Amino acid sequence: MLDFPELLTRAIHDSAMTLQELSDELGRRGTPLSKATLSYWCKGRSVPSRPGSRTAVTHLEELLGLAPGLLVSALAGPAEATWYPTVALDYSPAFRAALNRMGMTLDPQLTALMIHDRITVGAAGSALEHEESFLVRAIRPAVRVFPMLVLAPAPGARVISVSGSHGCRSIAWELVDDDVLLVKLGLEREMRAGDLLQPRLTVRWGSGDRPLTRFRRPMPAPVEQRALTIDFTDEAPERVTLELTNMSGESKTSELAPARQVGHAMLATPSGHLGVSWSP
Repeated sequence: MLDFPELLTRAIHDSAMTLQELSDELGRRGTPLSKATLSYWCKGRSVPSRPGSRTAVTHLEELLGLAPGLLVSALAGPAEATWYPTVALDYSPAFRAALNRMGMTLDPQLTALMIHDRITVGAAGSALEHEESFLVRAIRPAVRVFPMLVLAPAPGARVISVSGSHGCRSIAWELVDDDVLLVKLGLEREMRAGDLLQPRLTVRWGSGDRPLTRFRRPMPAPVEQRALTIDFTDEAPERVTLELTNMSGESKTSELAPARQVGHAMLATPSGHLGVSWSP
């Protein structure tokens, strides 16, 4: 696998952008970086180490048209977390039975480098589509399948469709206790230890008796980068609230600027739960 300087140099060459153009664009995005620093990174004379520099790397990925997390994963010593898809969930007997029926275990096979949740909210909260893209590295040989868990957005919400793409497919799924969707993902090719993959899981939900006004998910711990994007097909909501809860039960709430598209990036998120709610 190419290291960070090689990946960055090749990407800049393929993009036809100059170092000065990249420096100007990074400045406009709030992560100023000099042309000289970019040159040092390309030559391996220095590496991004500060939080601000790591954020600039994610912006470089966007500007250069790279897959999210590709450059970050090539940095020396990235913070990785064993991929426990069920972290912060209680293992009910029904959940364990569903896991057995699908022939899966919870033995860790992957490490998570980056997760991007993209939520599309239908008119009047009638539907919700959750597209999850995640960059993972295999830590065991011969990885062919692995479990994914998705929390229902509300009591009574119904599953419309489940699909995998970008190197994976949905083999089977089951809604457990009307709250947790257990998905068995199969890979198009076997992953060997050290291999990187950025699969995508898409789940579409329909509302029950009430409009869908929230999104929630368990968080593998801790992840270097996490991004959240919410698209509203109706007008922008009056309020959007983000809540992060760690494994100790401590919560941190913040208000996001309401708009028809809401975006939020997080670095080094802890294990626990992530929740977002919005008011029509």
